[in-house]
Amino acid sequence: MPSRVKHAIVATIVSLIVGGIDLALQFIGITKQDTAAGSAIGFAAGVAIAAFLLTFIAKRHNWARWVFIVLTGLTVLAVIPVFAKEMRSDSVGAISTAIQVVLQAIAVILLLQRSVTQWFKSKAN
Repeated sequence: MPSRVKHAIVATIVSLIVGGIDLALQFIGITKQDTAAGSAIGFAAGVAIAAFLLTFIAKRHNWARWVFIVLTGLTVLAVIPVFAKEMRSDSVGAISTAIQVVLQAIAVILLLQRSVTQWFKSKAN
C-alpha cells in the first residue's frame, strides 16, 4: 500500500477522532448543538461508513475510493452552512469543523495522487 493511501486513512481517522471529541464536548455542554443525540447518531453513521470504505480502499477497491471522494465532497458542501453558524455562536465547534474539513480534504487530495491511481489500476491488471 502506498504511503499516500496510509496517510489518507490516518487523516480520516484523525478527523473522526476530532469529531468524537467535539461530540463529547457537546454532551458535557462545552460546545453548542441543537441535539447532541442527533449528532451522536450522525457521528456513528459517519464512522461506520468511513470504516467500511477505508477497509475496501485498503483492499484496493477503486469503487470505494471514488465513493469516499464523492461522499467527502458532499459532506464538505453540507458543512459550509453549519460552519457559518458555528462561527457566530460556537468557536470550539467551528475550530473542530475546520480541522475535520481540512483533514478530509487532505485525505481526498492524497487519494487523487497519480501514484495512488496507478496502485488501484495495477490491481485490475
